[in-house]
Amino acid sequence: MEKEKTDQRVNISLIYSNRAACYLKTGDCPHAIKDCTTALELVPHSIKPLLRRANAYEVLERYRPAYADYKHVLSIDSSVDMALQGSARCSKHLIEVDGSKWREKLPRVSSVQSWEIPEIVDSSVPITAPPTNTSVTSSASSQPINKSVPSSSQSVKTTEKVKDKSPEEKFDELKTEGNSFVQKGEYQKAVPCYTKCIEILPEKVVSFTNRSLCYLKLQKPTEAETDCSTALSLDKDNVKALFRRAQARKMLKKHKASLEDLNQLLKVDPKNTAAKKEMDLVKTLWREVDTRYS
Repeated sequence: MEKEKTDQRVNISLIYSNRAACYLKTGDCPHAIKDCTTALELVPHSIKPLLRRANAYEVLERYRPAYADYKHVLSIDSSVDMALQGSARCSKHLIEVDGSKWREKLPRVSSVQSWEIPEIVDSSVPITAPPTNTSVTSSASSQPINKSVPSSSQSVKTTEKVKDKSPEEKFDELKTEGNSFVQKGEYQKAVPCYTKCIEILPEKVVSFTNRSLCYLKLQKPTEAETDCSTALSLDKDNVKALFRRAQARKMLKKHKASLEDLNQLLKVDPKNTAAKKEMDLVKTLWREVDTRYS
């Protein structure tokens, strides 16, 4: 009897984890996170929901919890390539934002004993595969489902109710779509997503900083500079906006203004190595211009 209860809990956990994979595929990261969290409450330390939740957090640019989940996976199995790469990506972003003290701002990273690791048979997707390429298995969906677990038809209805979504939900959905395009290097496609985000919630700084990145990649420094200036009017010490405006001004040969942005950035984050390197580069370019016309 006890074994049946355990099996039921594992099966329900798998269903939530698999549905989270479907949400990831459709770009619905908030629901993916919710389902993965439920799966982990049923069966703690399961690798797949941890990886899927980390991936969803990362797409939403919530790098601290993403890093914690990736490290959680590595404490279970240090050879999981996706977790190794994910933790490296997140730590890079966090160092840019928080500098040398980035670890102090992390949530608690779980440390797992070998006896705590669950043994779950789920052949739907290899662990090393990206979590966004997974699907619900017929074996999992054929198991009896507790009444508290929504059916697949209910899931479809939920994703179809776009008109009923709040501005915040629409914003998150569009930002996630834009971030997905950026990750694939499709910056031209990402721009309209962030533009719609601005139309929905114009006070959100991240829409302007993300779109400015796309403009920089598309060699549109004037548009990038404008977006960064708007972002800084909302958050005067925003590190990403200061750095990207400095890059845009460098491209526009506004070297003095670029250095002013980098100086301000280093006042906010004195140990930002990327800003220090950029400052050296801008100074070199400015000297070359002075030498050329002197």
